[in-house]
Amino acid sequence: MANQNLTKCDKIIMGIIRNNANRAANCDAGNIAKQVKAASYQIGLIQEMTADGRLRKLSPKLQETATARMENPDATYEELAHILHMTKSGVVNRIRKIIQLHNALGWLDGHGQYLGHALEVRQ
Repeated sequence: MANQNLTKCDKIIMGIIRNNANRAANCDAGNIAKQVKAASYQIGLIQEMTADGRLRKLSPKLQETATARMENPDATYEELAHILHMTKSGVVNRIRKIIQLHNALGWLDGHGQYLGHALEVRQ
């Protein structure tokens, strides 16, 4: 009887451990998928800005961050921060600013033609 109770207890504990491990693995996989999607999006914007000359309009610090992102497409924000000798928060803020400026400085039509400054179009 004691062995059966111990076995049941062991099975319950192993089930809990297995479930926790699966949850952690699923969470990691989800985070990696989000990182890849975000990096791909960022790289796409930076490539557009490079192609039409908008990247040259950014500050040297933002250009440095954009270059680091392009050269390290698989890097996390933490890894980019290490490469750029700054904080993770600083990298996040710079990437966010690059995205904002991409949207504010204009966009390309379907044929790669620059359509103009977003603020000019709104007026």
